[in-house]
Amino acid sequence: MDSLRNFGSTDNTVIIGKSISVAAIGIFSGTALSFNTFILPSLRKFSAASSLSVWSSMFHKAGVSQIGMVVVGSLSSAAVYYKTKNAYFLYGSVVMASILPYTVGLLGSVSNKLVEAHEAGTAGPHTEALLARWEKINLGRAILGLAALGLVAYGGVTSSPIRFQFKF
Repeated sequence: MDSLRNFGSTDNTVIIGKSISVAAIGIFSGTALSFNTFILPSLRKFSAASSLSVWSSMFHKAGVSQIGMVVVGSLSSAAVYYKTKNAYFLYGSVVMASILPYTVGLLGSVSNKLVEAHEAGTAGPHTEALLARWEKINLGRAILGLAALGLVAYGGVTSSPIRFQFKF
């Protein structure tokens, strides 16, 4: 019973929280970046209908895990901040959380148009333009994820939180 109590100590929960935070944000960032660096450039070699079909399949499969990684990364980073007061985790949490409104506000309409085109079987020149637009907007999500990853990774190895001082 003592070993279970020791496992739940503050030090262990912080280590576990930091690990979950870095892992979730890293998985999100890697997946988002892979769309821009491997998947979409590869799809340009195929017809619009084939590209749209593959994108749609990957979009639906990755969507649930991406939302999950944003939520887990944000919440675990916020929990680490709560326990440690290390502001890098707070900033990482806020950056990760900002991905949800970014996705809904900027990427949502483009994604919906692509899904509708796939379901209607109306792939064409407009599909290539929509995929290119989706790729550019998704790059912003990947950059936000990488920024959050940098913040929590640095926060994981430092105990001195960043502090902003404004002098007037």
